[in-house]
Amino acid sequence: MEFMKLEDMTIEQKIGHLIVARGFIDDEDRQYILEMVKKRCVGGYQYVGANNRKLGKEILAVADYPILICGDMESGYGEARYTNHLGISTSNDPKMANLLARATAVCAKRNGINFAWAVVADPTVKGSPGRSGRAFSDDPEVISKFVVEMIKGYQQEGMIVSLKHYPSHNTPYDTHMKKAVCYQTKEELLNKNLVPYLRAMKEADLSAIMTGHAMFKNIDDVYISSLSKKVIDIIREEGFDGLIVTDSLAMMAIAQNYGKYECLATAIMAGNDMVLPNYRLSYKESFEYLMKAYEEGIITEERLNEAVRRVLTAQERASKPASTTELTDEMREAIDSAAQKSICGIYKEGYTAKLDENTKKLFVLLCENEYQNSETDTAEIKLSSPRSRESMVQKKAEILELFPDAKVLIINEFPRFSENEQVCYYASETDETIFYTFCSPAAYQGSNCITQRIESLIDANMEKISAIIHVGNPYEISKFKDAKRIITSPSGGKTEDYILKALKGEFVPTGKLPVKID
Repeated sequence: MEFMKLEDMTIEQKIGHLIVARGFIDDEDRQYILEMVKKRCVGGYQYVGANNRKLGKEILAVADYPILICGDMESGYGEARYTNHLGISTSNDPKMANLLARATAVCAKRNGINFAWAVVADPTVKGSPGRSGRAFSDDPEVISKFVVEMIKGYQQEGMIVSLKHYPSHNTPYDTHMKKAVCYQTKEELLNKNLVPYLRAMKEADLSAIMTGHAMFKNIDDVYISSLSKKVIDIIREEGFDGLIVTDSLAMMAIAQNYGKYECLATAIMAGNDMVLPNYRLSYKESFEYLMKAYEEGIITEERLNEAVRRVLTAQERASKPASTTELTDEMREAIDSAAQKSICGIYKEGYTAKLDENTKKLFVLLCENEYQNSETDTAEIKLSSPRSRESMVQKKAEILELFPDAKVLIINEFPRFSENEQVCYYASETDETIFYTFCSPAAYQGSNCITQRIESLIDANMEKISAIIHVGNPYEISKFKDAKRIITSPSGGKTEDYILKALKGEFVPTGKLPVKID
């Protein structure tokens, strides 16, 4: 493995180092990427998805330089899978967060991944789709505490890590779908949004930043933050000299406003050192456009060399090996603890998490609506989601193991009238009803709230409801103010094993949500 030197690089190599390749459009594009890697003309590669992983292994086999192999790992990687950011901070255990990051890095390094897009500094925002579980808190001090420990953990095991999504907007909009407009001034950003960034620079030797796509109108009323030199200069003026990479340029905040090609050069000239191109483009298209932008003087020689210098520094830094190739007992314990410590119990006076053993119970489980993939596709999508009907059938079996005499109904998150009628009927025939609800945060959903139909169904049966289990967006529990007990966690997975044990009285939730709930 040979480190590249700026002074020895060709223009093609320099331009290629500005790009994080992300999969391929077809086999021709795949072959093109591999040939460019052999020529040392690719700066990084996004290691996501089955096809991408296959190509990633091919890239690692032919690369003779430390190319950046990148991935989103906000909830861990491989056998080091754990709760989301909000679940981690619910534990109030920064040492555990450090161990989780180390465990992720150890597992990722085994597969050649050396750059984690993994630590989110954004504040939680009520009503913001896709962000409630991805952020640590609504308090910059709490965010900073966990950000610092996770960055230290990753970097201790030889990975560079990006803090995202600079400069962390606080609006309830999904930039995958539209432009988010903010009105904070530079001073307000420095005193709030950027506190975690400044702390990470000072206390954790922050190696990288990923820019987001919100517009800060009082700083730049033309360009969103990922394309704004004025916004990016703020962190540079504070002394940050690490790598800056854009978030996906496929998002509608970019694509609908700044051109799928033009935004590449605009991003580099704004101060990003690498771009994550629109995945609808081939690598060849991105490379050829940036080469053209350089030849036409849109990208200057000075900016090109400055960006490539930072990419090379990141590549060298990311080549450090992890301290171990296997998870330690301490790391494994942290992964299990994360599941337990993310669970919170909220009770009316006189109640605990444990249900009465002597009552007739009805459990109502929500599942995602299954639907056709397109007008011409007659087969239902087989959802891999933990909220698919198939997954809820498994959850039903787990409940019946603990409560064998219970009645368990599975209904859609957008229930039909017949499902509502069935729930109301069985609720009238039992002593207590337990609702198992969820809000799955994801891009392009527009909302991660309880559906109004479910909200109405719960309200109609509140006198019979003894417990509401809620997994996901914590702000939604404010809709259940009259519930006798709420057991909640920001994420699912292993946490849900402990939620059921809490209802049985075999586990006591200790978590405390680090966000303000009405």
